[in-house]
Order: sequence, then C-alpha cells, then structure tokens
Amino acid sequence: MSSPLWSRRERFGELDKLLRTLQNRQVVVMGDFNTPPDSTLFNPMRGRFDNAFEAADRGLHVTWPVPLPVLAIDQIWISRPAPLADCHLGWSARSDHRPVIVDLSPGCTDPSPSRN
Repeated sequence: MSSPLWSRRERFGELDKLLRTLQNRQVVVMGDFNTPPDSTLFNPMRGRFDNAFEAADRGLHVTWPVPLPVLAIDQIWISRPAPLADCHLGWSARSDHRPVIVDLSPGCTDPSPSRN
C-alpha cells in the first residue's frame, strides 16, 4: 500500500529479518519502497548495505512521479563490499517512475556460494 498514513515499519522489519538470513552473501535489494532513502526505516540496512545512488555520488535521484519527479522512493541497495561501477536514472514512457539503473563491476561473486 502506498498511503503516507500507513506505517511501513512492519514490512521493513520483515525485510531486515530476511536480510539477516543472507548476511554471508552478496545481496542486491531493489524496488519501489514508497519511502525516501533518508528514512530511519533504512537504518538496519545501513550497517551492511550501500544505497547505490548515494555510493555512486550522482546527485539528485528523484524517481517519482514522472514527468516531474520530486521523491526518491525507488532504490537499489547493495551489500558491502558493493561491486558498484555506476548508478544512474533512466526514462520510460511505460511507468510513472524513473528507473534506477545499476552497473556492477565484473567479477562480482557471492563470497559463500550455496550448495543446493
């Protein structure tokens, strides 16, 4: 739900629990969080993840609503060490959000591959 009156704390708590089960892996978390990146809800992630746009130091990264975005609610978070080569915004006529595009460095590997 995208209502500003609806708390996202429970959903962020569920995300934190899931990410703790993956703490020995290289993880990319991306999506429309309907929450700005400076929200305290992201604090549990900040210890282990970098916001790709902030890490790329690319300036203004507002993504919604198109055509004149004012909010940065679409984000990509990459676990450290973040194999980030670049992060930038694109344009699409098929969405009311600007896409966040990330280029990862070659050789990005999971430090503890699973054996399923």
